[in-house]
Amino acid sequence: MFEFPSGSIMQDGVTLETLLFSTTASLLFGVIVALLYMFRNKHSKTLAMTLVVLPAMVQIIMLINRNIGAGIAVAGAFSLIRFRSVPGNARDISCLFFAMALGFVTGMGYLFYGFVFCLLLGTVFFVLTYFQFGQEETQTRILRITNSGRFGL
Repeated sequence: MFEFPSGSIMQDGVTLETLLFSTTASLLFGVIVALLYMFRNKHSKTLAMTLVVLPAMVQIIMLINRNIGAGIAVAGAFSLIRFRSVPGNARDISCLFFAMALGFVTGMGYLFYGFVFCLLLGTVFFVLTYFQFGQEETQTRILRITNSGRFGL
């Protein structure tokens, strides 16, 4: 029977090969998160770019320190700075936490679990967005009054 590669690729320590492999996986996961964030959403370019590189940044911090607490602290500080300075919504926050979680998983070397997590949660995120889950049914109309100059106003 096929056995899933459930172990960490960094069991024998961090080598250049495992570092490059996990960083590439982190960046690919970040691209997926950014694409899910941009799907049918009014988005900013800077947050989309941040979502691409955030998993790799968290992963590198965890690899250097070999401490999950350091990765969580840096990622938490980043999210506080982001949402204190710029008005964000729940979708922004959930995508940031999604990207950080993928960075934690790849930082520990569990790339298969990261792939499964990205696939499952990404599919749920995509389906909820596609079917506009939770969106109100009301339509908003805007009345615009302009001065045409015909009546001397």
